[in-house]
Amino acid sequence: MSNIVPFGSGGLGSFAQNRESRELARVGHRALGEVEIGAKVIAMKEQYRAELANQALTNLGALSALEQTLTQATPTAAPRYKAIVDAYTAGAINTLMRF
Repeated sequence: MSNIVPFGSGGLGSFAQNRESRELARVGHRALGEVEIGAKVIAMKEQYRAELANQALTNLGALSALEQTLTQATPTAAPRYKAIVDAYTAGAINTLMRF
C-alpha cells in the first residue's frame, strides 16, 4: 500500500481551504458586527427623534395656551402672539426634519 496522498485530499490543499474558511468566517463576523452597530445607531436616533418630538409638542401646547390667554388679555397683540407661536412651530418642524 502506498503512503502517497492524492493532491487536494489533505496536506497543503486542506490547509489553504481551512485558512480561507477561517478568513471568510472572520470577515463575516466583522460584517455582522458592523450591521449590529448600524442598527443600534438607527434605534438610538429614532429614540432621540421621538424625545425631541415629544418636547416640541409639549412646548407647542404650552405656547398655544399662553397665546390664547394673552390674546384674551390683549386682543390687539393677537397677530404678534400668533406669529411668535407659528415661528416656533416652523423652527421645531425644521429641526425634526433635519434630525
